[in-house]
Amino acid sequence: MNLNPQDFTHKIVKKEKKQQKTNEFTRDSIAFTYNGFGSPSIVPDSSDEAFAKSVSVGGNDVYYVKMYKIGRDIGKLPNPKSLDFQKGKKNEKIGGIEVIQWQAVKKEIFDDYLNFLNTGESKWLRSAQSRIQS
Repeated sequence: MNLNPQDFTHKIVKKEKKQQKTNEFTRDSIAFTYNGFGSPSIVPDSSDEAFAKSVSVGGNDVYYVKMYKIGRDIGKLPNPKSLDFQKGKKNEKIGGIEVIQWQAVKKEIFDDYLNFLNTGESKWLRSAQSRIQS
């Protein structure tokens, strides 16, 4: 059996090139805030005002909404129209942990919550919340 070291080097280089291609996915994201006037309001996804965002990585879409992670409202979606929320609840921390954090959700939940953020109609918030609990 005659082994040629160049054959092995060629295979290793090919494998490294394939790995580089898979690591070169682009990441696009778009974040939305509460508007209530029927049209989407787009903000940077790092903004405190962002409540829902869609992230596309390599052609795969992942949907996120802000959700209460600790405290009395755990598992609920924030309502930016409520007085409690407007009084500073969006930046509240308990034990150094943010009360509201990003959570990956199904597209149906994202769509319902985005409809609420755009229109201000509470039926969309209730629909999104019921889909989370089911």
